Amino acid sequence: MPSRWVCRYCIATHGLKGSELASWPASDDREAQCEHIESEHHIPVRREGESDPECRARFRREYPEAEDPATCKCPECSMKRRRAERAIS
Repeated sequence: MPSRWVCRYCIATHGLKGSELASWPASDDREAQCEHIESEHHIPVRREGESDPECRARFRREYPEAEDPATCKCPECSMKRRRAERAIS
């Protein structure tokens, strides 16, 4: 059986089990993987031939909402929001 790429952040975020992964869409397209990680998890991914400063500038341009911790979807910001919500409740 060929291996499939499934986002490890989605697995951790949604608490998926191995048996549930077959129903999730998977892609072996590198560009689609990079796009998913950037758009869904707000984690910049450096593309081939792109320097680190270029990557950060492109990411900030394409995902300005990632600059605000209240709207950022990266694992670190999401975790901080969950901890704050638990502390308040």
